[in-house]
Amino acid sequence: MLNVRIRCPWCMVFPAIHLLRAVSDHLDLLRPVQPPPEESDPKVLRQFDYERRVAELAFGEDADELGGLIAGGRDWMQLTDTEHCGKMSVLLSLLAIWHSQNDKVLVFSHRVRMLKIIRSYVEREQHP
Repeated sequence: MLNVRIRCPWCMVFPAIHLLRAVSDHLDLLRPVQPPPEESDPKVLRQFDYERRVAELAFGEDADELGGLIAGGRDWMQLTDTEHCGKMSVLLSLLAIWHSQNDKVLVFSHRVRMLKIIRSYVEREQHP
């Protein structure tokens, strides 16, 4: 059996799938979270720099119009603007229907950041 190393572009398949899954959930998931100022771990800083460059590439010259390149740099009202996420519009519609029927809802996600965004949406719309 041959020992063959797979070279790019195949090395980018899984990172690209990860990014596509993130953007399909919410645009804000493409924005990196700024590490704390006291962070000195080179691995964490390299990861942040990589994620920031990906966000620059994805948002391009529209970055400022779309809320910037770094997560958390905006207030929660901007974050919960349904204009940038069709899934949230649908979720809020369903939550309103279920709330009117006194139904209980349990929301799951693969990402903690996504759950925080959903929580912000729910708080904005004042769903219990």
